[in-house]
Amino acid sequence: MTTTVCPADNPRDDACFQLIQRMIGDMKIRHLSPSTIESYARHVTKFSQFMAKPLSQATTEDIRLFQLDMIENRKLAWSSFNQAVCSLRFFYRITLPQPWGVTMIPFGKKRKRLPSVLSAQEVEALLQCTHNRKHRTLFTLLYATGLRISEATNLQVTDIDSQRMLLKVTQGKGNKMRFVPISPRLVTALREYWSEFRPKTFLFPGQSSKWPLGQGSIQEAIKVMARKAKITKLVTPHTASVVIPIAVR
Repeated sequence: MTTTVCPADNPRDDACFQLIQRMIGDMKIRHLSPSTIESYARHVTKFSQFMAKPLSQATTEDIRLFQLDMIENRKLAWSSFNQAVCSLRFFYRITLPQPWGVTMIPFGKKRKRLPSVLSAQEVEALLQCTHNRKHRTLFTLLYATGLRISEATNLQVTDIDSQRMLLKVTQGKGNKMRFVPISPRLVTALREYWSEFRPKTFLFPGQSSKWPLGQGSIQEAIKVMARKAKITKLVTPHTASVVIPIAVR
């Protein structure tokens, strides 16, 4: 796991670096997932950079201004906004407890909306609109199994059991392992993909075989595919996790 933290080039940044390293240790002790650890550390780092003063001197007013900055300037999604809140609550409750209560850090209310669900025809059109086999295979897997994008990108070659037609998911929510059935069509797609790319560790590696494919590149790819397929619905990798996983058989 690689996490960008405060650069240790002056006393304040060095103190920030040490505190975030301690926070990372606190999260590991509590068995938080690697992706959660990385996200929390990144949010606390951004908060420190926003304040331009030591994390130990933070006040509830600093956090309020940081939250306004996330909404008004950075225009973060509500999920990212609330993840930042969770990271600050963890940091100031566990790693660096403060006299003011962490319950004073408010969450944002998520707007409720019906999820976009693609029809089987739309899924087929989407998959046909890319010649990139890695992306096509990844999206076939997402729509056939309903996995979250983080679960799919963290899959390893050894997680595929083609004999029993099962997929082992080890990076699920709450670090819970489970088995997901896979269809003959998906097995065929995975075999064709493996024959071309021969991945060694991660099933869908990024530029380095040591790391999985980045979620940013996946999100951009699916937007391009949706435009080519002339799908007017909001299509994201998350759309796959709410689709009934019978669209790809």
